[in-house]
Amino acid sequence: MEEYKVRTASISDVVDIVRIANQAFLEIARLPGSLGHGFVVHMKSFPDWIFVAERTTDRKVIGFLIGSRDKHAAKISWIAVHPEFWGRGIGGMLLHAIEEKARSEGLRIIETGTPFARSFYEKYGFHCINVQKAYILEIAGRKVESPSNIEIRFLFLFDLSELAQVMSKNNYLNLLESYFSALKANNENAILGLKNNQIVGVVIGQRDSLYQDLMILRYLYSVKQEYAPDLLHALIFLSSVKGYRWIGVKLPLFGIEEQYLRDTGWNEARLPSFWTRYWMRKDLG
Repeated sequence: MEEYKVRTASISDVVDIVRIANQAFLEIARLPGSLGHGFVVHMKSFPDWIFVAERTTDRKVIGFLIGSRDKHAAKISWIAVHPEFWGRGIGGMLLHAIEEKARSEGLRIIETGTPFARSFYEKYGFHCINVQKAYILEIAGRKVESPSNIEIRFLFLFDLSELAQVMSKNNYLNLLESYFSALKANNENAILGLKNNQIVGVVIGQRDSLYQDLMILRYLYSVKQEYAPDLLHALIFLSSVKGYRWIGVKLPLFGIEEQYLRDTGWNEARLPSFWTRYWMRKDLG
């Protein structure tokens, strides 16, 4: 019977870790640039919080956990086991390693976020403390017309001054962050909503970095809740005009209820780069 052990990772483990991620993850962390960069960042700041599992006979690395900590809790960024070794308790061994590390530093909480592994964490005593739902609408093959309740046009730089007069400071700063982030990505999809020549809201979308057919809603502001569905519809219309296949949103979203999305054809997102996230916690006692 094969035996395995867990040790603290070294910088020379990077290739094995990236290759395991390539084969084990469904989400975007399977891409070398994503996981590899994360490994380097954590190795610089939290080298004692990265663990690998290896087969004792030949020291083959078969799993890893990349973690960190703050003042209050230990954090798990990524955990994976090579598919060949699934079902042998190796994931549990890696979790035990970070639990012992947390206890040794006086921490009594471990937290993580996951799109696909909720049941795995629950098996080892974690519980879900929050859910950030993500929904996706396939607009290819669907009739999409311009919203009828509001007028729409592109949001231009000079419109920002007028918006500052009708928005709170926090809302305005969030708008600026989303607007300039889209500009930085050379991917401006900002729409102004108007009613009787008065601004009623703004919506900003940005193309997903992995799925070029996916437009993600990055920001929505509506002066009244009743205009929020119209502003969302405006982004759907723009996405359709530009030839996108999907549009995605994350909840909560002002003026947009989950049931409204379900009733209008949206489904919970399961794309590797866009998904519902479950926030998990384990209390070590």
